[in-house]
Amino acid sequence: MTNKIIKYTIILATIILWSCEKESVQDSSTQGTKPIATKYLNAEELPSEFQNYFIQNNANNSAKSNSNGTNLSSAIFTKHDIISMTDDKNITNYSISFYYPNTPENIFYNLVINVLPTGEHSTYIFKYICNPENFENFKAHNFDFNYFVGVTEISLASSPSNSTLTSKINSGDDDCPKIYIPTNNSGTNSGTGVPAGSGGSGSSGSPGYNTSVPGYNAPGHTGGSSPGPSTGGSGGHNHSNCYGSNGQFWYFAGDVRPPHSHTEKNANDCPDLVPPSGNVPVNTMPMIKVLGKELALSSTQIAFLRDRADVMNAVNQFMEENSFSYNSKEFMSKLLVEIINNPNLRFDINASFRSPMNIERSTITNATPEGKKFNEIYDTLTNSPKFKELFMDMFGADILLGNYRHNVKFELADAVYDEKDPTKEINGSTIYDPNLLYLVIKINKKILNNSIMGQTKIENARTIIHEFIHAYLFTVTNNPIIGPTDIVSLFNKKYPNANEQHNFMTNNMVPTMQTILSQIRDLITTPSNRVKLEAYTMHPTANPLTSEPFNWDNYYKYISLAGLQGTNSFTQNFPDGSDRYSLYKQYINAGNNELDR
Repeated sequence: MTNKIIKYTIILATIILWSCEKESVQDSSTQGTKPIATKYLNAEELPSEFQNYFIQNNANNSAKSNSNGTNLSSAIFTKHDIISMTDDKNITNYSISFYYPNTPENIFYNLVINVLPTGEHSTYIFKYICNPENFENFKAHNFDFNYFVGVTEISLASSPSNSTLTSKINSGDDDCPKIYIPTNNSGTNSGTGVPAGSGGSGSSGSPGYNTSVPGYNAPGHTGGSSPGPSTGGSGGHNHSNCYGSNGQFWYFAGDVRPPHSHTEKNANDCPDLVPPSGNVPVNTMPMIKVLGKELALSSTQIAFLRDRADVMNAVNQFMEENSFSYNSKEFMSKLLVEIINNPNLRFDINASFRSPMNIERSTITNATPEGKKFNEIYDTLTNSPKFKELFMDMFGADILLGNYRHNVKFELADAVYDEKDPTKEINGSTIYDPNLLYLVIKINKKILNNSIMGQTKIENARTIIHEFIHAYLFTVTNNPIIGPTDIVSLFNKKYPNANEQHNFMTNNMVPTMQTILSQIRDLITTPSNRVKLEAYTMHPTANPLTSEPFNWDNYYKYISLAGLQGTNSFTQNFPDGSDRYSLYKQYINAGNNELDR
């Protein structure tokens, strides 16, 4: 079989509409037959004779190249969500989505392998060209084929014994006519050909079938951009009766097409072809193409995502939820580097986007009461806009000198002990290992349960913030593995002068934490308990005894300082036995007594 592309003879739209309707009645049993077996496959699950289409070629997982003409060696195939559809005649079609790096955004391809019951197979290429003016609507609906308006170009891909695929679909110099099937109301069935830039010659001038492009709609799986359910409802594209749909899938039903010849030979070596038989599902826009364009992915990143469908799905979901905004693109481009460099970590993309560092908390699940409480409190913190800006607000220009978005892995521990006093349990600790590309924050389970160390939810939020500050101090103090590495020691190391430390806490740290805690207060405390706390009377001085009503800003300030009692600034400003220390303790005890746990 030659490498030439064939064009079916195109029939006038009015005749075809009559023919489709007539034959859909005559062949109603075929038209109404649903695909009896549909599977989602990985490349490795394809029959062995087809697996050579996925030859590992460095970072490219494309088909083997061929020296003749334009070939598929530069094509990027999806390795997941290959669709296998077998009808009641035991005809199977495999649809594999792929694209070329340099193709316009509105174009994508399917490699279709048509296998007859005898085992004989043919290989086709379906090229989908959405009209540029309709593409944004198609994209906005997650590439649901109900919203596709454009043309399909069909060509034959030769399949020699070495399983190399070749086709001139991109060359533009093929002397065999091309095949165009416009969609209904697409504006391309009036004899004008394909618009310039769409990938076709635009010169045939023959009207096409006034029918839908074959397509399918399926729930999101691993390899394709998640289309919505196929409802055919208002706002969607009205597909023709020439194609079958079972309410979930659109598929090209070759058996219901007019049985006459579709080929007009312009060259002796152009084969006379018919469409693939059986039911041909169409894989919609490949997710990897969308991500590759939007995030300007490298070939290494593309190869990684193709092999890690779980990561690709998570990245795509995050980008769609954030409407591919500039900030989300900038963030995701950097995080993807960390994901690839740390393959054993399972970053929480959404939490990382709303946090001051990249977060991994996969070992903390809702299966335990402590894990569930931690996740709830952490998710609440991410609702604070200031939480994400924690370091910028605290350390200002310092963080502009380097990358401060380090990687942090959270773990819950049965007990966490003070580095300088191994017999003393503490709330949490940050561990630095120069051999790892991330820091580990261990949170003591006891602060999350009803033990004597148990804290209120807002105090637990404070502890998490403190450990982030602890982690940051690791990254900015010189030689952090030399000497004590607890948060107090690192504070004193970064700000050895008590006045300098006091100024940092007063002007930077406390105001930032006050804002964060105020933004999440109503999410982790109940109105009734807040009323109880607000009824407290505080006493700033003991002699003479003075009184003042409870003040939330003061409360946020004092719980922000809790845990930093050993710093030079705290010792200087809250000496034991002083009125200041007494007021600090009054606020800490009041909140501990009344607020939610």
